[in-house]
Formats: sequence, C-alpha cells, structure tokens
Amino acid sequence: NVALVASGDPGIYALATLVLELKNELPLEDRQSSSISVLPGVTAGLSAASLLGAPLGHDHCYISLSDLMTPWKIIRKRIEAAAEADFGIVFYNPRSKERNWQLNEALTIIAASRPGTTPIGIVKDAYRPNQEVIVTTLDEINTDIVTMTTTVVVGSSTTFIVD
Repeated sequence: NVALVASGDPGIYALATLVLELKNELPLEDRQSSSISVLPGVTAGLSAASLLGAPLGHDHCYISLSDLMTPWKIIRKRIEAAAEADFGIVFYNPRSKERNWQLNEALTIIAASRPGTTPIGIVKDAYRPNQEVIVTTLDEINTDIVTMTTTVVVGSSTTFIVD
C-alpha cells in the first residue's frame, strides 16, 4: 500500500492527474488489479479566497500560468476568454525564477477588458506561518512580490473591496 500526500486538492494542478495517467500506461491486468483513491482537499484558490473574503462568489475559473505542460499560446487564449467573459480568475503558478513575465502579460491581457480599479488579491503562503494577504487593484499591483507560493485572484466586474 502506498499513500501519496500533497498540499491542496489532488485533482487541481496536482498529482492525481499524473498518477492516473501513469496507471493508464500499465498493462491492462495491472490496471485492473490496482486501485487508486483520490480524496479531495482544499485547493490554493479556495484557501486564498477565504482569506480575501468572498471574491469567488460568482462564476470563476482557475488558470495555471506555467507553460511547462501547456503552450503559452493556449494559456493566453484562456486568459483572453476568461477576461472577456467576466470570470473571476485565480492564477496558479504565477511566477518562478525562470518564468517571470507571464503574470505581467496576463494582467495586460485582462486590462484590455477590465477597468484599472478591478480588485486583485495576492495571497502568499496561505495558512502557513509567513502568510501575507494583499488587496490591490489592476492599476496598482506590484507583481515583483509574487512567488510560486502565491495565489493571485483577479476579481470580476461584481467584485468589490470592503474596507
């Protein structure tokens, strides 16, 4: 018996997909004789949202900015569609040492269809000892503070900031 434990929800940008893909590559007999249980967890997007209030109370989507498995052309198309459809957007994998331009480009894409006053939440290390929660806007965001352990939540037209 093996248990594979990871943070967040195993089915959202996590290990469940990989494990199930690997199982599917096994010979049929091995696939039939083994079982995998995927148990839900609390994803980073929901953790971040809970610290920000209720920014995902209406339609929203999750978009990973990592182009390791998905070409940037496809990611860009998804950002454009989500922004134009007025979804709240949760960005996963917003920045790394090697990938430091994608978030800025994503925000530029969003700015083409949303006002600069659009609320944005930045949550670093949600529910960890060094947690940081920052509420800003599309015009004022400082993307230099964003890391791989940050979740960025971009509001829709109905999202508002409560003082």
